[in-house]
Amino acid sequence: MRPDGGRTALRFLVALLVAGFPLLARAGEPAAPTGILGVHGTAGASVSIDGRPIGEVPVESIVLPRGIHTIRLSKRGYETREERIWIGPERGESRVLYLREKRRQDALWRNLLVPGWGAYYTERPIHAAAVLFLEAAVLGYAYHQDGVFHDRKDDHENAALAYDRAVDDVAIAAARAERDRAYDRMASAETNRDRALLAAAVVYGLSALDVFFRFPYEHDPDAGRIALRTGFSERGGAPVLALRITF
Repeated sequence: MRPDGGRTALRFLVALLVAGFPLLARAGEPAAPTGILGVHGTAGASVSIDGRPIGEVPVESIVLPRGIHTIRLSKRGYETREERIWIGPERGESRVLYLREKRRQDALWRNLLVPGWGAYYTERPIHAAAVLFLEAAVLGYAYHQDGVFHDRKDDHENAALAYDRAVDDVAIAAARAERDRAYDRMASAETNRDRALLAAAVVYGLSALDVFFRFPYEHDPDAGRIALRTGFSERGGAPVLALRITF
């Protein structure tokens, strides 16, 4: 054998031993203590533990290291639920977690507090963002026009005062014209503010109606039912039109 070939083989053997030494050392260490977890509850709910997807309920025999873990259950039409659990070594744990069904009235009161929140609650985030942005933009414009209105109001008061102080015909005519222009500017700003407030009220009302009438979940057939009944009254045979809304 050539001397160079022998040195190459020796180097390869040393490198192999060095690379495998940590593996051999870890192989002799005791395994980390683990426990077993089972999750039951709302059928079909997605389960994740510590941010890692596991599967759908029911989930059996999940091996987890000892310590505190976070269980998260989610399902369309249900409110997401999280729970922290301690997993002990060499013991089994079982959790029964039921999710609360989303309800029409919960979406409505959320939307009444913050326009768009109801749509977000019913898993329509783009629609929710659009409603919130539109409401904020209109209210912001109304606030701006309110400031403009007060500034124009001050200008009008100053112009009216200059008109009252004018003495000759030329000054009176000029002051009257300036007062009228100042009034028109003030009235324009006031109109813009009032229209923006009206638009904000319309967006607010329409978003609430949208959340109520377009509620996508119907777990309980009697929850949030809207019934329109037509017919004739028992007395006199007059036509009857009745709208019934139940929560």
